[in-house]
Amino acid sequence: MGRCLVLPSLFGCLVSLPIAAQAVAQSPPRSLGNDIVTARSRLTPSQLAQVKTWVDWWSPGVDSGDPETVEKAREDALKPLTGLMVPSELFRFEYGRLALPHLKRGIASDTAHAAVNAMIVLPQLGTSAALYEILEHCDRDDDDRTHIRLRAAKGCKSMLERARDFSLEPKVVIRAVRELRESAKKEVECLILRHQFEAMAVVDDAKARDYLVDALEVVVERIDGEGRAPSELVEAVYLAIYRLSRRYVTLPSNEQDELGKRLGPVLGRVCKVARDHWEDAHGDPVAKQTYGGTIRVSEEFLKIIDSVLRDDRTAPRTQLKRHWDAADRPKFDTDRKRWSDILQKPPYRP
Repeated sequence: MGRCLVLPSLFGCLVSLPIAAQAVAQSPPRSLGNDIVTARSRLTPSQLAQVKTWVDWWSPGVDSGDPETVEKAREDALKPLTGLMVPSELFRFEYGRLALPHLKRGIASDTAHAAVNAMIVLPQLGTSAALYEILEHCDRDDDDRTHIRLRAAKGCKSMLERARDFSLEPKVVIRAVRELRESAKKEVECLILRHQFEAMAVVDDAKARDYLVDALEVVVERIDGEGRAPSELVEAVYLAIYRLSRRYVTLPSNEQDELGKRLGPVLGRVCKVARDHWEDAHGDPVAKQTYGGTIRVSEEFLKIIDSVLRDDRTAPRTQLKRHWDAADRPKFDTDRKRWSDILQKPPYRP
């Protein structure tokens, strides 16, 4: 009887040894210190080795099929980037250089959870290489996964908002907005398009605004030409117009002139779309409200632009939003035609 009890006891001791060894092997490395994360001079070979050890620690989990493992990898990847220490540009470069290949593997994963978590880490790297990788997933021609395109659009906005903190060069920022313009022209999902417009709008630069107007113009043309009513994309159009109107009033007069000449006809076409979608949009309470809000910001913006380009005394006192809410199509048509006649002439047309 005694020997029967001893044997399982001995066996238990034997199998516990490899388990204990495995636990030791999986102990996390020492967290990266202030001397590394905030370094203002080139990292030493020893410091670079510590950075690599940290990346090697979390990187195997980025494309795991286990959600908890994926989330732990994301948390560890973000620790040096989002803690109390402010990462230096030098550290971001070295850390991003080592981390990016693993994050790309996570993004390519067939598991949506793994791909999204890898995309969450990318913007925090704060490097131009990270931004370019995010842009690779903004366009529906390059990535047909809506959840990844949405995360990419959000990531672009996050990075462009912090462009100065990340020391991103102006040419990198403008390239990002230019690529977002091309993606927005083709996007069919309203929520993604909204975030693409948001990302473009955070950049306070004349060229960036031109790109945003380019994209807005094409989207409005698509809505007008597709014949599907009501269009969910009108909500994204509202956002772009609102952001541009807020920026417009802060611009110097020469920039107001150039931007106003381009935007006037686009805003007029938005009102035309509302008129063409009248019955379908009024038949849907949500669409009616969305279209009504878009008419309001378009009309208000038109009045501001026209008072700058021509004369405040000559801007028509239209009430398109009021007529929309009252479902009064004849009065809406009358006011819309007043704007249409104006927008067909200089300074809006040659």
